[in-house]
Amino acid sequence: MNQKDRNELLSLWNDRSLSYIEPQSIKAQALRKGISVLRSFATDFLGLKKEHFDVRKNEGGIAVSGEVTLHTQPLPDHQYGIYIQLSQGWSLPIEGRLLIRSCKHAKDYTGGQNNHCTLTEFFRSEEDVERLRDFVRKLCVKHDLSKAWL
Repeated sequence: MNQKDRNELLSLWNDRSLSYIEPQSIKAQALRKGISVLRSFATDFLGLKKEHFDVRKNEGGIAVSGEVTLHTQPLPDHQYGIYIQLSQGWSLPIEGRLLIRSCKHAKDYTGGQNNHCTLTEFFRSEEDVERLRDFVRKLCVKHDLSKAWL
């Protein structure tokens, strides 16, 4: 994932509401970019093989942004996997948000404690993405680290 990918992700998810938007192709483009970036995060930053994680989208209806989810098996040498969901928040300002929590396996949909942050906190630079990777690794050992990246 390069700076251009991160900038495009931030622009698509932060600059406008993806609900009630015309043309709907902008929402589709945002979801595709979310899939691409989360897949890259799993392979390039977490070192996962494609068979150890799933990236999926839920387009939702016209009234919502939709969401992109990264869901993994336990990370290598860790007790837990990770569940990261990208969507837009419900309050102003309109911006991309991440829900991050640990999970016991790829079918665990409740997992550990929810951690919320803005997309901007972890995707402005490569150092930010590395900070996200470090937080994810800690979370996959402890299962419950509320806002440990602060």
